[in-house]
Amino acid sequence: RDSHKVAESLAAGDEKPDFQVWLPDSELWLERAKGFGEGIPVSPSDSVASSPVALAMVPSASRKLGWPEKTYSWAELVAALGSDRVRLGAADPARSATGLLALVGIGASSARQGGDSDTRVAR
Repeated sequence: RDSHKVAESLAAGDEKPDFQVWLPDSELWLERAKGFGEGIPVSPSDSVASSPVALAMVPSASRKLGWPEKTYSWAELVAALGSDRVRLGAADPARSATGLLALVGIGASSARQGGDSDTRVAR
């Protein structure tokens, strides 16, 4: 089952799990499972795997940004998005750890730049 669905089920305490071990695709889902009400107890363990975060875009967008000659930090990508050279799309953060992590990364990068980070992330 999808990690977000298991997290919601554990958090709500709707039903006794039909498993003894759950390997979500991100520890974010553990926090979500533990963070709501009086759900089913979750006992996290050590990480068993990790994967890098990657950014994908269509070739025309990457050329507009000068790739592969130029590489970008999260802060530079946020600035590029403000220039209308590219449009941002992300997986649904309510269902996807990568979508949620992308949103968190953009928010953290914007906050480090100072100013009204909530407004900048929402654009």
